[in-house]
Amino acid sequence: MTTFSQFTKTKHDMSKVVMVRGIRNEKDLAHENNVVLLNKKDYGINNYLYILTDPEFENISSSLARELASKLDLEALSKLVSPMVLTALIEKCLEQKNIVMVVGRPASGKSTILGHLTKLDPKNIHINTDEFNHQIKTLLKEAFPGEDLLRVAETNEAELLRVSTKPWFNLLREALIKAPKGSNIFIEAAYGLQENKKLYNLISRKILSIGCRDVVQLEKRIINRGTPHILLFMRKIPDIAESIRIAKENKLEIISIETDGPVEELNSKAVKISEKINKEVNFKWKTCLLE
Repeated sequence: MTTFSQFTKTKHDMSKVVMVRGIRNEKDLAHENNVVLLNKKDYGINNYLYILTDPEFENISSSLARELASKLDLEALSKLVSPMVLTALIEKCLEQKNIVMVVGRPASGKSTILGHLTKLDPKNIHINTDEFNHQIKTLLKEAFPGEDLLRVAETNEAELLRVSTKPWFNLLREALIKAPKGSNIFIEAAYGLQENKKLYNLISRKILSIGCRDVVQLEKRIINRGTPHILLFMRKIPDIAESIRIAKENKLEIISIETDGPVEELNSKAVKISEKINKEVNFKWKTCLLE
């Protein structure tokens, strides 16, 4: 099994070739007559396997997917392709090595590890989407005049998402375009695996999950930071075990890091991630728990 362009570069017995083609509508069917005659004349191909699409998918095409990827229209692209294909397309269009979504509960150590990663190698780029929320705060205040935005997030999250999603993704596109080519881009989106968000469909199938299994310790960290209001949202964000389950169910690839130990251990774990991604020959992003 290979692409036609690759196949024609090598010598094969064309009588044994089966060409796989997709038929979306009557226009494709009419065009296929010319394709069959051309392939018979130029390549001696006689055998075909046709796949007929369901009407609801007839407007989907690889050329449309490539066009949307080149525009970084992540929302539209996610409706055409799986997270795996979306990730590969965006990485190719932006000429990036890896685009990774970093998830985990507040105070779990995400920013600490990502800070270490960016210091270890200039190819490691950290995009902190928490900053996006601050940038669109004015817009949200206009949409919900006189209301406490934390209260809105708690009681009317669907409407909050409706207002904030488009400007949020515009800021993400800008950040992705600015990133140097050949980078490992770590997009910090704490709630990316949350059931009503599912950002892996729009950002990346490559997940870095950072979490503290000791919930009591995690709650103490949040309170000591002076942000007790975050406790309301903490449990909505999947922990490491739940993140792994979600990743397996959705065919995502996830590297998990536990941060229950001392701060010094976080630096050593950041070193391991950076070395794996930047130094291992033929490194394959895969599901594992980083010790």
